[in-house]
Parts: sequence; C-alpha cells; structure tokens
Amino acid sequence: MMGATPRLDFYSKLPADDLVGELADLYERDFAPAALKALTPEFYSRDRFIERMADYEGSPRFALVVATIDDEVIGFLTAANMIPGTAWWKDIDPEPSAEFIREDNARTVAIFDLMVTPDQRGHGYASLIHEAFLKERTEERVTLLSSEPQQPAYAMWLHWGYKIIGSKATGDSGPRLDVFIRDLKDNKGAS
Repeated sequence: MMGATPRLDFYSKLPADDLVGELADLYERDFAPAALKALTPEFYSRDRFIERMADYEGSPRFALVVATIDDEVIGFLTAANMIPGTAWWKDIDPEPSAEFIREDNARTVAIFDLMVTPDQRGHGYASLIHEAFLKERTEERVTLLSSEPQQPAYAMWLHWGYKIIGSKATGDSGPRLDVFIRDLKDNKGAS
C-alpha cells in the first residue's frame, strides 16, 4: 500500500525557520477538517502553530519527525515528555487518580501533532512516522488529544491501541478533545 519510502528526519530542536514555516503552512491548510476549523479558527492558525512549536521545543525530550519524499514534506509528528504538575492532566472529565497523573519528566510522552498531507494519506505513512518515533522512546506510555471530527486520525488512534480516558477543553479558543493513552511497556514501537 505504501508508495515511495519517505525519508524521516528527527529533530530535538526546531529546524530552520523555512522548514517550520512550511510545517505551519501544511498544518493550517490540512490538519483539521473545515468544520472543526470553522468552530475554532484561531486554534488551527499558522501563527498559533508556530507559537506552540516554540513552546514545545522548551519541553523535556522535544521531538519533531519530518517525513519527506523527493525533498517535499509529506508529514510530521511533534511530541515531548510530560513534566511534574503539567496542565495536560488538569480538567479531565472524569478526573484521573493522583497516581495516574504523576509525572517525572520520563514517564509519559505526549504527541502534539501527527499529520500527513491529504494527497499522501492512505499509504501507511502516518503509521511509519508513528512507529519510527515510538522506537526512539523510553517512556512507559504515550498520550495525545483528539476529537471525533479529526478523522481519519481519531479512528487510527483507536486502531493503534490507544484508549480514551476522558475529555477536556483546550483553552479559550480550542475545541473539547478526548484524552488518549497507550501503554508502551509491553509493545515498544508497535503500530
């Protein structure tokens, strides 16, 4: 099903501004369906993406994986470790236990974005990026936020073994999202 094999570049710091700008353009154009963007346009804007990327870079074990075919970006993933007291676990309904939300800079990695351009979807590239990313990680578990309108990603997370533990609002301009979690101790890198 996969066409050409993409090159995967791994970054622990943000790359050159031109690549970040290209990722921001892709994000604004392709990440969320039009109906979701219409509800929360600022949240899915290019400028907001660049701001979030700068914030993510300051997080422990920041990761950016960029997939290219013939030097053209076809997808990317951003992630970082959760820190003690992170807001990630706040305001989740139902509220998780204190032990569940305990963080130590190495227990949980959060995937912030995984995107493949629409013309390259359905070829297994998201799985390839996701699997390559997880193979590089040592955390016990991985978490992410998604909502049903974010198809096909929402169904993909469930297919890859993520479980929904609750939902939360993502700030003043953000949508309500489901909180997903997947244990990594027993199946490192499987997608």
